[in-house]
Amino acid sequence: MAVLNEDIQNIDFNVSTQIAAYMQEGLLGDFATATTGIGYFYNNIKEYDKAVQWYKLATELNVAEGQFCLANYYYEGLGVQEDIEKAFQLYERAALQGHADAANNLADMYFNGEYVKENMDEAFKWFTIASNAGVKEAQFTLGIMYEQGLSVKENMGQALLLYKTSAENGYTEAQYRLGNMYDQGIGVKENKELAFQWYKKAAEEGNVDAEYNVGYMFQNGIGTTVDYDLALIWYKCAAMQDDASANVRIGEMYEFALGVPMDINRAIVWYERAISAGDELAKKHLERLGSY
Repeated sequence: MAVLNEDIQNIDFNVSTQIAAYMQEGLLGDFATATTGIGYFYNNIKEYDKAVQWYKLATELNVAEGQFCLANYYYEGLGVQEDIEKAFQLYERAALQGHADAANNLADMYFNGEYVKENMDEAFKWFTIASNAGVKEAQFTLGIMYEQGLSVKENMGQALLLYKTSAENGYTEAQYRLGNMYDQGIGVKENKELAFQWYKKAAEEGNVDAEYNVGYMFQNGIGTTVDYDLALIWYKCAAMQDDASANVRIGEMYEFALGVPMDINRAIVWYERAISAGDELAKKHLERLGSY
């Protein structure tokens, strides 16, 4: 077992029984796990400077999870000065030990050209490793690479498979992308029912574009039955996230009595909200009503 860093002398061990439990693990010989665990504890209570000390100890013990957590801190500037170079180096160290999330983040940096020069070949390699290990974000981005032919021959079938895998693992962006593909017939036969199902899954996770689309599909009976009540609910969800088009749709529902009593004053309020969010159509509605 590696010798403890001298910084350990400055760490307060008398914080909680949870830390005591982690220290017991250390005394039993698994100090590597204990250091990361105590780092988690301090992270969860937002004492980032203390978490950093423990993640650094874990990194010295060559613990991949500790390296990954410390990399996140350097990347986000939590408890340390933001340092993208150190984040990259730590992600790489952890990824080379088989840490799947580190492999995904390393791939992201190659993909976006953060710290290193954009390198789609390296991005593809690391996204593939992370995807095979079950990282849903990696599965989604790898799908993009297959769809757009980035570092690999364009393959819509493989892209669709990866999007589905990511979506089934709960990744909202993949759920929305599948909805859009079935909605527009992109790489698949158009299927409004499947589009609605995937949009709804994404909407239930708070994806604003999906919330709007679900509202629109309920309003117009596309891929589902017409339901003005549910349309209004989903439009309002999107509107609360400042979606301009959703504000317009709500205004139209009140102006034209679509599932609600006609209320021109309410319609005007929603149109004004849409204008504040940058929508031009709302201006025409207000001009027509003589309120702009």
